[in-house]
Amino acid sequence: LTEAEQFIKAGIPLIVSVSFKKSELDGAGYGTNGHLMVIVGFTNNGDVVVNDPASHLIASNDQVRTVYDRTQFENVWVPHSGGITYVIHPTSVPLPTRPAEANW
Repeated sequence: LTEAEQFIKAGIPLIVSVSFKKSELDGAGYGTNGHLMVIVGFTNNGDVVVNDPASHLIASNDQVRTVYDRTQFENVWVPHSGGITYVIHPTSVPLPTRPAEANW
């Protein structure tokens, strides 16, 4: 998630693939063998802010923003899907500086 934070700081949301049991991600209210979410930010304490169209908290399609615990999120993203991430950005928005030991 440290690398993901760099993309968010650069103004580039990230589409991520996750899978998890209902008990593995507090606040999700569901489990899935495969699902896409969009990381759109981080809280001050580092938790992950996502647009999750399947969250049980959604009263309508207009309400998709959810916050998940950082450690739990990383544990359902990296081990289960290998940390698969889709990066789509306009050419006018440059990618962040690549760290020395980047995963991308």
